[in-house]
This record gives sequence, C-alpha cells and structure tokens, in this order.
Amino acid sequence: MKQQKSLIASSEWLSAAAHEAGHAVVASLRGFPVRSLRLWSENGGVAGMASIDINERTTDPEEINGYLLVSVAGHEAQARWATEREGHRNLFGFRDHGSALDLTRAGCRHDLDLFHQMRRRHPAALTEAAARTHARILLRRHWPRLQRLATRLARAKHLTY
Repeated sequence: MKQQKSLIASSEWLSAAAHEAGHAVVASLRGFPVRSLRLWSENGGVAGMASIDINERTTDPEEINGYLLVSVAGHEAQARWATEREGHRNLFGFRDHGSALDLTRAGCRHDLDLFHQMRRRHPAALTEAAARTHARILLRRHWPRLQRLATRLARAKHLTY
C-alpha cells in the first residue's frame, strides 16, 4: 500500500509537470519566451505555473492565436500524459484522451478561464476546438521534448531559462 501511495504521489508530480511543460513547449514553438516553470505542493495535491512572456493586450492575430494555443496546451499535454503513461492508466483509469481531459479539467480551470477571456475580446480568433486540435498536433510532433522537460521539472520542481 505504501508503494502504491508513493507511485500515486510521483504520478501527480509528473502529471503536473507534463501540464506545465505543455505550456512551455507550445509557447516556445510560437516564439514566446519561457522564463520559468515551477511545481509545489498545495492542498494535498500538486500545483504549477509556467512563467511565459505573453502580451495579453496584443491585437496581433498571430499572437492572439498563439496565446490561445498556449492556454490549452497544458490541459492537452496533461491528458496525453495520463493516457500514455501506464502507471496513470492503471491507477486512475484513463482509457482515452477524452476521458483524461474530462477528469483533469478541474485542475485546468484557470487556464481555460484565460482562454475564454481572450476569446471574448477577440471573437474572430481560434475556437477552443481549433486551438485544442492545433495544440495536440504541436504536442504530438514535439512529444519527446515535452517528456524530457516534464521529467526534469518533476525532479527539480523549478526550472529557469
């Protein structure tokens, strides 16, 4: 039982690290400077933050769409991580990407709020479905990079660039 609790705890750190790494990888691909990634314990779980230089007041359509992609990339990466990592599938029952998205949605509320705030200001920008599809494509192409970054972040808890 103690070993299973340790595996769950380790899985939580890796899942949160994958989330933050997802933001960082997509931000970097879109040309946004990534300053740092952090993880910490909070309320019995794991929380994280990616510090990325993004101008939230931009009017440039490419930057707006980049912001929207970065906003959903963490959730998409965390869901993919959960479905691909054997330990997660066995411990938490994620069978496919859609169920993993549903089960991890609560921890992504802040990111999704930011997405919808930007989308309300710029209704011609990417829809959530389009942003998620594009983010999934970018993450799939750069998955080994995300895996390495998530593993480093889960170990170090804080990375700066």
